[in-house]
Formats: sequence, structure tokens, C-alpha cells
Amino acid sequence: APWQELLADVDSWSLDEPWLLERGVLEGRAVGLPHNSYAWREVAVTDFELEVDLLLHANPGANSGLQYRSTWLDELGARPDPAGYQVDAGTRVFGSLYATDGRGELARGPFEGIEEGSWNHLHLRVEGDRHQVEWNGRPCIDTRDSSLTGRILGLQLHLSQQQSPIVMAWAAELQLQLQGFTGPEAGWQAPAAGRIK
Repeated sequence: APWQELLADVDSWSLDEPWLLERGVLEGRAVGLPHNSYAWREVAVTDFELEVDLLLHANPGANSGLQYRSTWLDELGARPDPAGYQVDAGTRVFGSLYATDGRGELARGPFEGIEEGSWNHLHLRVEGDRHQVEWNGRPCIDTRDSSLTGRILGLQLHLSQQQSPIVMAWAAELQLQLQGFTGPEAGWQAPAAGRIK
């Protein structure tokens, strides 16, 4: 199946105030943030392959993440954060796959080669109960969990009391392959950054 570019249409995204989508770059920027902030949209499937580039400005307090298979719970009277899976991104949280349904960290893997202040490439592949994460072409997480099945895809800017700027930019090649996958079940590797199929 072809890759679908997700940042081409700003109208398909719901953006909290700290987020701005401009020229193919979705940026979250804040100085002190009293609560988590999200940029999000619905997707048609729960099994997919996704690629995105992340620029993390060098700041020890920077904390973001890619949410998927998520569901908004505020309509049920619960907390105003989505419940789903999150590939964490930030100085202290890289290498973590987190469940925001209250369970916390599900898996943690190596994340050598990530450079703060530079663009880094994330490749996520989700099929059934299997979650595979690579950073800059290097395997990080390969785990199984089937608890969450929502259709919200989002980006998080984590709350912070710091008064120094926190900047996360998710950009350029946010692409989603809606069905079918690249690579065999064993020996899966991320394609090169920017590859479109």
C-alpha cells in the first residue's frame, strides 16, 4: 500500500495552543506548561507502519511522545489525556514505550545514536499485538500488548514547570502506511528516512 503524508492538511489536525503546523513541520513550543498538550487526529486503522522525523532541542526538561491506538477519555468523565500507547521522546525517556492507561512503561530498549539538537528518525510498526520501534535505523523495542485499540494518533508535549523554553518539532516525513508492511516478520529494518512507497 502507498504511504500517506499526514502533515499536508492542517485541517485534519486538532492542535492545542502550544502547537503550530506550518510548512510540513508540527512544532510544540512552551515555557512552563501546566498540563500535557496534544496535537492529534483520527486515523482509519490500528495496524500501520509510520515514519517521522523529530528535532529535540537540547533541554533536560524536554519530554514529548508519539501517541497511537489512543482514545480520549474526557467524554467519560475521566482525565483529559488520551489513553493509548506512547513512544516516548525526551532526554530522560528515550527508549520507552509507555501505556497512558495507567499501567506506565511497557518496554524499554537501547537508543544509542539519538542526537539532541539534531533531527532523529523514528520508525514504528504496529501489527496485531506486536509493537516495533526503531530510532535512526537501530532496533529499540520489540514487544507485544493488545490492550488498547483506539484510533487517535497524536503528539504530546509534556507538562513542565521549567521556565526555559521546551521545543519539540515533529516534521517533514510524517507518513503512514495504512495497510501492508515492508520487511519480513524476522529481521525487520526501517527504510531510509524520507522513503515514500
